[in-house]
Amino acid sequence: MPKRKAVTVRNHRAKKLLLQEQSCPVCSVYFFIGLFAIIALFFSAVILVEKYVANAGVITAVCSAVGSSAGCVTVQHSTYGTLFNIDNPVYGIIGFTALAALAFWTQGTQNVWTRRLTILGGIIAGLFAGWFLYVQAFLLHTYCVYCVVVDTISIGLLIAAVFLWISRK
Repeated sequence: MPKRKAVTVRNHRAKKLLLQEQSCPVCSVYFFIGLFAIIALFFSAVILVEKYVANAGVITAVCSAVGSSAGCVTVQHSTYGTLFNIDNPVYGIIGFTALAALAFWTQGTQNVWTRRLTILGGIIAGLFAGWFLYVQAFLLHTYCVYCVVVDTISIGLLIAAVFLWISRK
């Protein structure tokens, strides 16, 4: 009989934690991952638009609103600006959209695979961000302001993903 009671108590605690997470969806780390992924998605779109609008000569570069656009042009038109002839911001748009969808879908569910995919997405985003920051700092010796914003957010996603992985949530 004591074993049965211990299992009931454990199940009761798990249900209580799940109810707390569902009653406060903003408190979830997954909510913050989704929110930051949407912000990174926005800035990835800004980078892509800026690249093609600046090429067309229609308006001045979006980066020039913050500082010199020379760094943005240098970074975006370098050999590191594309992968398989596809602009890096396109990968960002796809990846951050998928990560945001997974994070919001995962929030409050018990599906292990969506949680694992969300954690994996955050880790991948952070690893790519580390590479892009390295390229800007040590290979190109110049920075794109919005690229640094996206990379910083991605490092935050990496930290959140590692936290979830360690805490097994």
